[in-house]
Amino acid sequence: MKNGIRKNVVLSPISEQRIKDIRAKNDIGSDADAIREALKLYDELMQKQINGFTLQITSPDNRQIETFRPLFEPRIARNNTSP
Repeated sequence: MKNGIRKNVVLSPISEQRIKDIRAKNDIGSDADAIREALKLYDELMQKQINGFTLQITSPDNRQIETFRPLFEPRIARNNTSP
């Protein structure tokens, strides 16, 4: 990545395993790419929540629908992504 900002992070063993799982399940080449993809997804879900959406998933046979709890407790005004 050109002109990127380098970050050093300390991960728990569980987080390290999650990165490995994300890479394996999605054929992602590096830990950094896996983290970037996870952050993009989290950001998208958070923006939807800020705008009043909820996340629901449906089982393959359409018999079960699960609604996820909010990703975070809003500390910012709706439609305002500034901290």
